[in-house]
Order: sequence, then C-alpha cells, then structure tokens
Amino acid sequence: MHLLSDPSSPDYKKILSAIFSQSPKKFEDIAWDMDSRGTPAANELLVQGLVKERLTSIFRRHGSVETTRQMLFPRSQHYNNGAVRLLDSTGNVLQLPFDLTLPNARAIPRQDPSLEKTFAFGTVYRETSHGGEPRTHKEVDFDIVSHNTLDLALKEAEVIKVLDEIIEEFPPLRSASMCFLVNHSDLLQLVLEFCRITPSQIPLVKEVISKLNVGKWTMQKIRSELRSPAIGVASTSLDELARFDFRDSPKQMQKRLRDIMEGTEFAERLTPIFVRINWLMGYLKSFDVKRKVYVNPLGSLNDKFFRGSILFQCVFDNKRRDVFAAGGRYDSLVQEFRPKVLASRPQTHAVGFNLSWDRLSSAMLEYIKGSSKSHLKHHEVEPAAFWKTRRCDVLVASFDSKILRKKGIEVVQDLWANDISAELAVDASSLEELLTKYKDHNHSWIVIVKQDSQERGFKVRCLVPKEEFDLRSSELIPWLRNEIRARNQREGAVDFRQSRLPSQPDPGIDGERSSDVRILVPQHRSKKTNRRNIVENALFRSREVIEDALHGPIAAIDTRDDLLEAIRDTRLSDPESWRTVIQSAPLTERKYLSQVHELLVDLAHENHVNDGADNFSNAFIYNYRTGSCVYYDLGRGK
Repeated sequence: MHLLSDPSSPDYKKILSAIFSQSPKKFEDIAWDMDSRGTPAANELLVQGLVKERLTSIFRRHGSVETTRQMLFPRSQHYNNGAVRLLDSTGNVLQLPFDLTLPNARAIPRQDPSLEKTFAFGTVYRETSHGGEPRTHKEVDFDIVSHNTLDLALKEAEVIKVLDEIIEEFPPLRSASMCFLVNHSDLLQLVLEFCRITPSQIPLVKEVISKLNVGKWTMQKIRSELRSPAIGVASTSLDELARFDFRDSPKQMQKRLRDIMEGTEFAERLTPIFVRINWLMGYLKSFDVKRKVYVNPLGSLNDKFFRGSILFQCVFDNKRRDVFAAGGRYDSLVQEFRPKVLASRPQTHAVGFNLSWDRLSSAMLEYIKGSSKSHLKHHEVEPAAFWKTRRCDVLVASFDSKILRKKGIEVVQDLWANDISAELAVDASSLEELLTKYKDHNHSWIVIVKQDSQERGFKVRCLVPKEEFDLRSSELIPWLRNEIRARNQREGAVDFRQSRLPSQPDPGIDGERSSDVRILVPQHRSKKTNRRNIVENALFRSREVIEDALHGPIAAIDTRDDLLEAIRDTRLSDPESWRTVIQSAPLTERKYLSQVHELLVDLAHENHVNDGADNFSNAFIYNYRTGSCVYYDLGRGK
C-alpha cells in the first residue's frame, strides 16, 4: 500500500505494469454482463429516437448546435460518491462523466467563440457497489455561453424557457403539475450562515438539503441526517434552518426573509441578491413561461457548480416532489478549468440545464401504451398518433415463398426507390399468420404480392382502419404516397417530401380549404363508396394538376384588363372566337392582339414535341400594364 501511494517510488511503475499485464479471466468476462440490462425493444428505441428528434427541434429553434462531451478525464474532487473512477497504465486516476455539465465546463475555455448555444446527448455513469459494469443513464444538456456580462439574466431566462417549451411539447409533461424553483447561491450561503452552521459543515449541509422535499426526504429525515456524528449540526441551527423550508414569489420571499432576519446584518445583504433574482423573473414573464416560478431559499442541488449565481430546478409539484431537470449558471466551474495562459482573455460565462433523456423516453412510452389501449375503441382519432412507433410503413408479403423472394423484392425495391419505407415479410401461409407475427410492428399497410400481380394488380390491406383495396401495379406507389400524406396530416406529422408540392404552402395553414371536397354520388350506383379515400385522392390529384400547371410558360403582354378577360374565353381551335376579340378592340391594338394570338399558337406548337408527348398544357398571360394574370388552356388548340 505504501508503494502504491507514492508515485515517485521506483517500484510504483513495476507494480502498475504487473497489474495491467494480467491475463483476462474467463469467469470475470462472463460475470461482467450478469447484471447488465438487455438491449431495449425496438419500440422503446423508436420512442427514444422520437424524443431526441423533438428535443433537437426545440433546441434548434433557439439557434443551438449539437456538440459532444468528453468521455474520460482526470478525476474531479467535486464528486464524493457514485462516480466511476478508473486507473490507467501510467497511474493516472480518471473518471467517466457523472453528468454532462462538468465535461462542458472543461471544454468551454478552449472551444471556438462562435459556439454560443449548444446541446448534447450523452451517457452518464454511476458506480455499482459490487463492481462490474457501471450503471448508465442517458442525459441531455442545453447550454448558453457568453463572453461578456451583458444580459446574463436574459440568457438564464432563455434556458428556463427552453425547459418550459419541452414540458409543453410532451403530452405526459404538459398534463402534469410542474413548477420551477429558483435560488441564488449567495442566498443559500446567507441562510446557512444565519443559522450559525460552521464553514466546515456548510458543504456537507448543502449536499444533504439538496434532497429536501424530494421523494421521501422530509425536513424530519433531513434533520436526522444533519444531526448524525458525520456532520453534527447543532439542534438550534436545525430549528433555525426549518424556518426557511418554504417557497414563495420573489416579492413575498424577500419580505418573509427580512422578517426572519430583522435586526441582523444578514437582512441588508438580501437587497442585491433579490435585484438579481427580479431581473430573471422579469425576463421569464416576457418569455411567457407557462409554469409557475417560485424562489426556494434552501434549493441547493449541485450548488458546488453554481457558486455565486443562479441555480434552479424543474420539479413535479405533487405531494412527493420529484426533480425533472436542474441547472444554473456555472461561471465559477468554467473558471476553475481555465488555463493560466488564457488569463488575459475576457472571462467566459455559461448557464444551462441537464435532464434525464431516459426518464423522458420512459414517460412517453408509458403514455403511448396508455393511449393505445384507449384507442382500441376509437379507430379514427388516436391521442398519441404522432408518437406512433413504426419501423416502416409498408410490409410486402406473399403466401408463396418463391414469389416473395422474386416479385416481392422487386416491389420493395420500387418502394425504396420512391422514398417509401418498406420491408419484406417473413414466410407466412395466411394473412392471419402474417398479422400474428407482426402484431407489434405497427405497419400501416400490407401489400400482398401474387403470381399475376403485374397484370392483375395487388391486394393492399390497410390496418387502421381495417380495409382492403385492389390496385393496379401502376397505381400502387401514387396511392401509397397519397395515403401516407393523408395519414401524416391526421397525425400532425406531415412528411413534406411526400405530401407537399414544392410551391404549395403548409397544409396545416389552410386545413379547411384543403378538405373542401364535395362528393356527388349517383343514386343508380349501388356499390359502396369509401368517402375518405375519395376525398384524399381528389386532394392529391388536384394538387398534381396544380403542380403540372406551374410548368406552363408565361406570356407577358400590355393591354386593357377587359381585353385580357376576353382573351381568356377564346380557344386556339376556334379562330372565330379570336376574330371577335380582335375586331372588338380599338384599331390601334388590333395588330398587337394578332401578335398575342400568334405567340400563343407558337407556344401550343412548341408544347407538342418529343414524339407527341406534352410538356405542358397551359400558359399564363400576365398583363404588365395592370398586374393582372390569367390561366390559358393551350390544349383547346387541339
């Protein structure tokens, strides 16, 4: 032991070399994985991906860029228990990330100044009591870095606003009772000094009271731990400390604290602290943060990182309170890792939060399961529709294994080439067997391939709602694209690559207009019609027609609007209609209108090229005298 504790000892390196040159032991290799959690199911991984996608969209909305965090670094003195510590072959004591904040604080002094707003998804580690693989948790951080002291409170408010937006974005959080608890490190220090807690006890007390009112940690349990011989806080100090176990608005908090501290030096020290807190509160109000915000004078979670500044928690505000996310301004931590060679540069400031990505994903998974059960009775409207977990949209199947591996592959390849997610089914002898095998995979459609599918078409089964369609091979891809677009619109997850024309505005903006399809069914037709499919196909084809029309050329002319309207009513195949318009025009414009007629005839002739294939069927006539524009059908010339 003496040799290992003295790195300068001549035998130190020999001992380390002997330790690291041991042969691997098979038993240890097997035992390592005994307590490891198995790989999550596909649906769980899909939900994690959706959660990450939503979080990323929120962060990017605030101008943030994704970064990574250092995975291995020298052991930090900021962690007492639980951190995973390692020894390398040279004798350096290292550690894996306990959180993503400290690795970021290490990186900030050296990072490019352009990185002001960043976010990172990563893994944090906890030591296991019996050795073996460390416990892991997924965490996500959002941080704002600045290189001057301008608007520090504004940036703190934006960080809290981002958290508020996350709560609004995820249904199980939006419906939960949640709030923000804000504190200032100087206020916490002031309270502990007022309670006559000794300087040597203060760090330990902060660590213990960070658990106050979280889970089962009542003030009574906190008192017991603080009274233990390991800390030994006096009972009179604990009585004083209990007087600060409350939360309130900044104005009321300052009043209550002044009443408690009246007649002491501590009362006067409250003013600058609450000036700082009130700045933050003002910006939170401007940002329209929807959750309630309270000041909590005993809030101390990770106070060691946030010395001299703001710290906050986002909590589930129930009888048994639980922490969802926590953060604050960690300028002092950044300063700690600032190299001396950079001392001449302005000080860097940083504020951010971290939250459990694992926990958020689990909450969404439970929400989806609960919503799916209630959805069984209501096939058309599903509360968790956006969060529906699908590996892909289409399952291509056949009840003949040879056809599946020949024609089925061709269909899948065709779907992939058209940007439709699909996969080939396993062998199955019936539809019932197929549905049983894939009951938890949530495909939207099953395409059944037969020997004569190329000539007679495919049978397509829609799983929600349960319907079957017979489609010609040429119709399959347009039909699926249209169905995917319609489904995505219903679920609020529009895939713009498939559902929106390049020139078309967001369908969500004009929803009522886009669904104005009026169906007239003849009474002599006894066959049942699927109104939903008629509407969706009508919308899809009408938008295709609009897109085709945009390919038409534009003739820019100079005339009166009444003549422009008259031109629109003419046909190139009807010379008399043009003669009437020209003769009704003033003498000075007749020659010009004849030239307009010739221009449109030329456009119609140019259109009919490439062995008779039409490039466009219309033109637009723009009147640059008045700004009017009309659609003109060149096809009438045939």
